[in-house]
Amino acid sequence: MEFHLGKLIKAELTRQGRSITWLAGQIDCTRENLYQLFRNP
Repeated sequence: MEFHLGKLIKAELTRQGRSITWLAGQIDCTRENLYQLFRNP
């Protein structure tokens, strides 16, 4: 079974009703970096 951290993070954001922009601001990175994390296993 493959572990995909990006999918888990995205699912948790959705569960909490938070946006990718919010998370990017919290961890001081760009949205583009987060989208890349979500795509790559």
